[in-house]
Amino acid sequence: MANDAGTDQGQQKAQGNHHEERNQLSQRATLEHDLMLHHGAATVLRSRSISPRSSGMRSDATSGGDRRAGSGVSASASIWETMLPLRRARSLQRMARRPAPISRLREPALTRSGFACDAWFPATMMRACAVAALAAWGHCLPAFALVLGGGSPQTDCWAAFDGVNATTGTTVSCTDSDPTCDADERADGTCTYRLRICLDVNDGPECRPEPIHRVRLRGFGPGFHPIRSFVPPLPVSTETCGPFGEVRVPTTPPPTTAPSPSSPSSSPYGVSNSRRLSMVAFGRRGRRDRDRLKLVCLPARICEAACCPSPAGGPTELDLSVNEVGSDLDLGWTGTSHNFPVDPRASLKLCLSGCDASTNPVCDVMGLVGTGSMNGATFGPPLPLIAQGVAVCVINRYQSTPVTGKLNVQTGEVSDTTPIQVNLFSDVHLISDHTNVCPRCSTGGAPQYGARGSCSAGPNQGKSCTVESILTVAQSQGSPTYGLSAACPPDPAAKAATLDIKLPLTTGTSTLAGPTPCPGQVQQDNCQSSPCDATCTGQACVSYTPEGQCVDAKGGLSQVCCAGDTAMPCFPDPLVRTGFADPPAPVWPDLTYPKRSTKGVLVTTFCVGATSRSTINTTDGLPGPGAIILPVTETLLRAP
Repeated sequence: MANDAGTDQGQQKAQGNHHEERNQLSQRATLEHDLMLHHGAATVLRSRSISPRSSGMRSDATSGGDRRAGSGVSASASIWETMLPLRRARSLQRMARRPAPISRLREPALTRSGFACDAWFPATMMRACAVAALAAWGHCLPAFALVLGGGSPQTDCWAAFDGVNATTGTTVSCTDSDPTCDADERADGTCTYRLRICLDVNDGPECRPEPIHRVRLRGFGPGFHPIRSFVPPLPVSTETCGPFGEVRVPTTPPPTTAPSPSSPSSSPYGVSNSRRLSMVAFGRRGRRDRDRLKLVCLPARICEAACCPSPAGGPTELDLSVNEVGSDLDLGWTGTSHNFPVDPRASLKLCLSGCDASTNPVCDVMGLVGTGSMNGATFGPPLPLIAQGVAVCVINRYQSTPVTGKLNVQTGEVSDTTPIQVNLFSDVHLISDHTNVCPRCSTGGAPQYGARGSCSAGPNQGKSCTVESILTVAQSQGSPTYGLSAACPPDPAAKAATLDIKLPLTTGTSTLAGPTPCPGQVQQDNCQSSPCDATCTGQACVSYTPEGQCVDAKGGLSQVCCAGDTAMPCFPDPLVRTGFADPPAPVWPDLTYPKRSTKGVLVTTFCVGATSRSTINTTDGLPGPGAIILPVTETLLRAP
């Protein structure tokens, strides 16, 4: 009985205070007042009589401003109510005590009459600012990463999205790799949002929280359970937040036509894309709070045809060029298409970010590909190959995905856990003219790098070209030395097949474990039951590199041959390729640029599926493994 009495007395006291507040407001509202804070300046404003019942305001984080309810309220009355009601002040005190989900907030989530806390304002200062605003309203407001979702004002506080800032309305925009909103901070074509669901958010007098017993989510993506991801354990009757989860929003693929450098929407890295989330919180008697959120992913910043300057002073660009000696391309289990070279001086330009000038040497790598990009549409010029009398001309087209990975600019290391990922479509053209396995860039004499000439065959026959690569093609008729140019493609009608090639390049170790490690592979090798462990001889080892490696007559490196036929290359089990990291000099953190290294080696192993041509499948041994060795010259640049 004593507790009940104490409760009654407390209620009577609270009611008395409440009536006193209402009377104070009514008395003040009938007076002439000259008060309106605008960045600390006073503006004269005359108000009319205001009824206490017309106070129908709430803070709406979804729009970054105010939502006012009720009718018959003048503009001056709204301003008066904005500055004086004690109930609003108490609401702000409660909001100030709410912990912010991140230590720094990108943009203010709340504004009033043009006032807002500055961007990048620490969250702890935001809360202190809210308390100070009780005495001097208009200086700044707390910027909470909370989006109510735009439901009914009477139920909108039942559920909210936490961890994101609304850009406009219920839309949140993020630029790929922006550390303030993209959780993985990588320019990988995807924005990773980290958010959670908060229930029964205390958001002022217009909305009254009530017990929530069920929440329905849609659009969050596959692989999550609403009880374990995003949503707190149910039921909930007080303000409670669930665990943070990730929602990934990709940008759309880049356009197939050359973009306009001045138009952000036509970035060669893609255009913006979005994901729409919806949420329904269920209260008592069938009442519901319906909320929506639109997450937008904007393409990573593109600085026209070059790499963006580094605000931290680190390197901004990596240029890779295949060395003229020491490359190797092995394809299929028969060994017939092993020991080919790769186009010398085939190049790849990559933009660097996330590293700095002296404390962090690990850079994110991103290379734009496709027509109009810094790397163009193909990796190197067409590649002429002849195996067992079958001549092919291969065009290695970039797939639509950009080149990504990580590089340690201090050591030159590309880890096998974060390789430089290059995805290609290899268009194989069957060629009957062994004089022009691929069209040559003819200059009237021995080909020289950079020399101007004209295409000897193909759809661009007679048109001008520039020698980009010089390659010796074994078994070719006429001169075996080819000057090659991307401007001289083969006849498109000769295309016989397209190979889907995924190349995770590393300076570490790349392995395929067998036997028959690739899906659909029917045989390990062509050694006729003899081991694949012999040193190569004959045509498989016609010369040696300075490091003592065998060079095949076709121009590539020989690795291992069959014990029963030492001129027949083969893939052992496991198939292993090992690279080498060469630090570009002067070694980081020396501030001298460009930095250069010539002894780095990138390697990869991969699987290749069958083509639609049985001749190619039988000759090469497809489906089957593949392996590449790329000795490269690395050049590090820093944009001014």
